[in-house]
Amino acid sequence: MQYLQWLLLVILWGAQTVESCPDVCKCSKMPDVEKSEVNCHKKGLQDFPSDLPPDAWILKLGEYFSSIHPKAFSGAKQLMLLNLNRLHVQCSHCNNLIRKVFLLPRLKDLLNLRFLMLGQNQIGTLKAEMFAGLRNLSDLDLPLNALTSLPSNAFKPLIALKVLDLSLNRIERISPKAFTGLRQLMFLNLDNNRSQEHTPFYVNVPHLHLAITKLTS
Repeated sequence: MQYLQWLLLVILWGAQTVESCPDVCKCSKMPDVEKSEVNCHKKGLQDFPSDLPPDAWILKLGEYFSSIHPKAFSGAKQLMLLNLNRLHVQCSHCNNLIRKVFLLPRLKDLLNLRFLMLGQNQIGTLKAEMFAGLRNLSDLDLPLNALTSLPSNAFKPLIALKVLDLSLNRIERISPKAFTGLRQLMFLNLDNNRSQEHTPFYVNVPHLHLAITKLTS
């Protein structure tokens, strides 16, 4: 009898684990931290997953979505790594800029987020409000986008940022105050952009490693 009770508990626990994972996504428990990794990359999703497990700390996406609910991340406030590389949002009434960046204000409640990957999204403009609330973010990856300039205070809310990857864009103009507020920045990657060596930008932080090579083609 005790064996049957134990078996029933195991089955119920397993069912709860499966139920909390979005359909077609793959969820796996991290044994050391008792948290979930949710992998929805190339899983054929048509809608943004709305039933993320509350203990999710890694989320990998990269799909075509018709819309993303404003509270899409409200149930996953423990997220520490969010991979949105090659995210495609279909929006017939939006211009290209809105289509690619309208997701970002929905991240403001992710206070535990440390790593944000936004590569290959054709993002052409950066504004400080895109990163509002991400005060604990330490790594922001924006390679292979369509950036041509960096305006003043573009990253100001990211007071804990240590790594910023802006490589493989087409950045020509950098405001002298583009990196205002990034006092903890340790690595800035501007490789393969169009910025000239004499571009007057300043990063007033010690021990910064700066990588710059010009775009050759």
